[in-house]
Amino acid sequence: MKFFCKKEGLNPLIGIAAFDAGYLLAKKDPDFAKRAIPVADGILALIAKNGDAGSINGVFQAAVQELVEQIKDPLVKMNVLAVLQMVEFTIEAPVTLDVPIIEGLVGNFKSGVAAFK
Repeated sequence: MKFFCKKEGLNPLIGIAAFDAGYLLAKKDPDFAKRAIPVADGILALIAKNGDAGSINGVFQAAVQELVEQIKDPLVKMNVLAVLQMVEFTIEAPVTLDVPIIEGLVGNFKSGVAAFK
């Protein structure tokens, strides 16, 4: 069994926080969480195909902005924004992240969504 938050380049605490954010989203808004999974899968597929780091960052930034804009529950939104802040990413001034960090954030977020039943 693979430990979900152990990703190269991503602090395990941040991995757990990303997992929790996905779980909380799925718990509070399961329909929206289901729509977020294909987006996460697309980002992870781009990473798996060794996509250009700039393209991966662009897709990640657009997906995060859309995600945050559509989250209705303030607790869920705060949780997602807190995870992003842990990697010094803000919606107002997005930064370029290393691909392993994006992979860890997205993968753990997706795992959190999938864990809610």
